[in-house]
Amino acid sequence: LHYPLRRQRQMCIRDRNETAGELGLNPGKPVILISGGGISTASMTRQIRELTSQDRQVIILAGKDRYFCDAIRKEYAECDSVRVIGFTDQVQDYFALADIVVAKPGASTVMEMEVLGKPCLLTFPAGPQERGNLEYALQNPSFRYAGRFSTRIESSIRDLLEASPNAASRRRLEETGELVTQCLSLIG
Repeated sequence: LHYPLRRQRQMCIRDRNETAGELGLNPGKPVILISGGGISTASMTRQIRELTSQDRQVIILAGKDRYFCDAIRKEYAECDSVRVIGFTDQVQDYFALADIVVAKPGASTVMEMEVLGKPCLLTFPAGPQERGNLEYALQNPSFRYAGRFSTRIESSIRDLLEASPNAASRRRLEETGELVTQCLSLIG
């Protein structure tokens, strides 16, 4: 089995400084990206204020829900460290810019974060199909689990920001077959 994800060197990813400049962010400050599509991202918004600080920046990928996107843009209009992006086909640039990604444990997200070598804070699985993904992902020491955004989010973000990058923690892309096998076992 093969997962339909291009290797990092084959992905077309813009330079971190270029993407940061486009968004008006400082590439020298940590960037936390929150992703999960409209519905999952919306459930995370209560905790976004906790993540904003003078030494952090937050990108919110709001997805296709225009109402949610407009509401969250309005809510954070005065916050210089928060950027809200609706649906985009340039998600790989934002993932590459991020120091930490906060997302639900979807198969694509788990694989993309591993290929890019990004630390990831995973939220509660959106359904039973994502439970195996979570179990698999947590075998990577650069991944943490926050559940339904409990009190662990701030400490998990701090731990991930302070951890030194460890190339040995990345898995080989060829191991994605294991994830597919685990997912298939969940459906019988």
